[in-house]
Amino acid sequence: MSEHNAYSTPQADRTLAGDQAGPELTGPHSVPAERGAAWIFEGFDYFKANPLGWIGALVVLFVISAMVSLIPLGSFAFNIVSPVFTAGLMLGCHQYREGGVFSFNHLFAGFSDNVKQLLLVGAIVLGFSLLIAVVVVAVAAFTVVDFSELISGQIPERMFSDPAGMFLPFMTILFIIVALSAPLIMALWFAPALVVLNRLSAVEAMRLSFQGCLINIVPFLFYGIVALVVLFISMIPFGLGLLITAPMMTASIYIGYRDIFTG
Repeated sequence: MSEHNAYSTPQADRTLAGDQAGPELTGPHSVPAERGAAWIFEGFDYFKANPLGWIGALVVLFVISAMVSLIPLGSFAFNIVSPVFTAGLMLGCHQYREGGVFSFNHLFAGFSDNVKQLLLVGAIVLGFSLLIAVVVVAVAAFTVVDFSELISGQIPERMFSDPAGMFLPFMTILFIIVALSAPLIMALWFAPALVVLNRLSAVEAMRLSFQGCLINIVPFLFYGIVALVVLFISMIPFGLGLLITAPMMTASIYIGYRDIFTG
């Protein structure tokens, strides 16, 4: 008879992770514009199947993120590992979609399935994020503040003496941030699901994720508008609505993945 050590390190359950094959990859496909909004609202069906499991998983994930950020370089480490957590939640969504049950334990299921590629996704995203930050700082040093002010953290006097003259430089910086960050977000959006459900490499998953988002710009515009409205409403009652909308938004990633990559 096998013995169980109650004090051993918790392990992700393999039955939650790799035992169930993901859907056949046939895309990316373009989808109707209204599907972008539908992804969010259909996410409520996933949430209501196990509200406590969803809330518990996302609250614990938030606590882990907050605690790790207190450690030097902890936020960098969390950025690398975050696709693993996302992949676990995608596995939970897939299990529910296939007639199973989403559970709190799915938060850690990604650690038992293709974890090296998931960590590589996080490392690639972190590397490009740092590169974007360097570019933005360099542009700011030449257009908004001089480099000595930037290093010292002082507020540039021009912000008070010539606010109108600061408008164009700030808009330039904002444009650069959006132009460089949007492709990175597109490459990340579906990558954890593609890695964990279709066993793709990190680079291939990010390439397909970018392509899937690119050919569905209009649905994603609808998605963004509806998401902003839903998140704004959820913030009104002291932010408590996020306990519902955060799971909906998380599940919407999986629903979009099914639409775009499996038809």
